[in-house]
Amino acid sequence: MTSQDTEIRLIGRLTHDASFRTVDDDSRIAYLDLQVELPPEDTMIVHAQARGPIADYLHAHDCRQGDHMIVFGMLKTTRKGDEYVAVRVAAADTSKDWRPS
Repeated sequence: MTSQDTEIRLIGRLTHDASFRTVDDDSRIAYLDLQVELPPEDTMIVHAQARGPIADYLHAHDCRQGDHMIVFGMLKTTRKGDEYVAVRVAAADTSKDWRPS
């Protein structure tokens, strides 16, 4: 199994309210789906996860469907032979306060 990390910045809107789960060590995980606009007239849904203080920030700011978000993180890809490739964003920072101009 191989893994590759690429830095990424996503700007978009939440497609649904952020959801949260607490794991065994009492840390919180946030799950986000962002609708990202692609030129010229296309969109893409990107799945993101945030842990620790970033998940706590998202929980405290009550992130809801339609909120504008900017997410900085790592694009995580994992390949297992020819069977599958998994892609997700591991958030390193985020902001709900961003607004488009």
